[in-house]
Amino acid sequence: MTKKSHEILIVDDAKSIRLMVQAILAELDSEFEFASDGQQAYEMIEAKQYDLIITDINMPKMSGLELCEKVRKELRFKNLPILVMTNKHDYTTVETVLNTGATDFIPKPINEVELQARVNRVLEQRATEKNLYIAQQAAERANHQKSSFLAVVSHELKTPLNAITGFSSLLLQHNLDDKQQRMLQILVSASAQMKSMIDQLLEYDKIETNEKKIILEEVEPAKILEEYLTLNQPLIEEKGLTISQNVSPYITLNTDRSMLVTLVSNLISNAVKYNKSGGRITIECAKSGKGTELSISDTGIGMSESQVDKVFEPFSRFEQDIEGHGLGMAITKSIIDLLELEVKVSSELENGTCISLVFPTAA
Repeated sequence: MTKKSHEILIVDDAKSIRLMVQAILAELDSEFEFASDGQQAYEMIEAKQYDLIITDINMPKMSGLELCEKVRKELRFKNLPILVMTNKHDYTTVETVLNTGATDFIPKPINEVELQARVNRVLEQRATEKNLYIAQQAAERANHQKSSFLAVVSHELKTPLNAITGFSSLLLQHNLDDKQQRMLQILVSASAQMKSMIDQLLEYDKIETNEKKIILEEVEPAKILEEYLTLNQPLIEEKGLTISQNVSPYITLNTDRSMLVTLVSNLISNAVKYNKSGGRITIECAKSGKGTELSISDTGIGMSESQVDKVFEPFSRFEQDIEGHGLGMAITKSIIDLLELEVKVSSELENGTCISLVFPTAA
C-alpha cells in the first residue's frame, strides 16, 4: 500500500463534524485519524508524528485551546501546524486562539473552499519545512564527514612532514656546500608552507562548522604585534621592509586573543608578501567614533577594484608567483564576521593596500 503524503488528525467531540472535515479534504493525498477530545488527541500526538491538527475549541476533558497550549510547551511540537475551528469570529476570540499557539483559525459554519485553501497553504508550508530540515540534516552530516576527513588526513600528513622538517633542520647544521644548503632550505621552507596550509584548512573548517568558540578578554594589540614582528623579523629584513608603528601600549581590545593573533598574522603576512622590496608597512591602532580602529597598510603592488571585491573569497590569489594558498583572507573574513567587526579595504594598483578593522567598544 502506498504511504500517503500527509498525516492529519481531526479533533472534535461531534462525529458528524469530524466526518464532514474529512469529506471536504478527501481529495488531499492524506491519511486521516480522529479524536473526540483534547486529551485523546494529545496522547495520539505524543505517539505519532502528524503534519496537521484540526481541532474544535469546546470539547470535554480538554478543550482545543488547552490542547494548543499543552502541545506548544513541547519543543519538538513547536512547528506542528494547528488549525482551530470556532463559531466565534470576534477579535478577542481570534486573538485568544492565536495566542495559545494556533497556526490559524477556521470559522464555523465551515466554508468548504476556505477550509481547503487554508489546509493546502499549511500543508505546502509543512512540506517546505520538511524538505529544508532534510537538506539541513544532510548538510550537517556532510560537514561532519568533511571535518573528520580533514582531521584524519591532517594528522597523517603532519607526521611525515614533522620528520622531513626535523631531519632537514639537523642536516643544515652540518658542513654542506652551498648547493646542498640551498636544497635543504627549500625543503624546509616547502614543508613549513605545507604545514601552514594544513593548519589553515583546519582553522577554516572549525570556523565554517561553528566549532570555533569566542572567548572575550582584554587584549593589548601592541603586545600581539610585537610578538608577531619579532618572530618574522628575518623575512621582513630579507625584503628590506620598514615597519612604522603607532600603537599605544595602553590601548586594549575586548576580543578573542587567539582570533586577534590570527587576524594580525594574516594581514601583516599579506602586507609583507605583496609589498615591494624596500617598501613600508604602517600599523596604527587608535580610538575612533565607533570603537578602536586597527589598520595595516603597505606600499605594495595593490589591487584593482574587482580584486578588492574578491579579496576575502577562499583560494583567491592574484599573483601566482607569490607563495600562499588563498585561505588566509577567507579565514580573516570569517573571524571578522564572528567578532562582528567592521572592515574597510582600500587599494590601488602599484600604490599599496590598507585594511582597517573597527573593534566595537565593550558594552
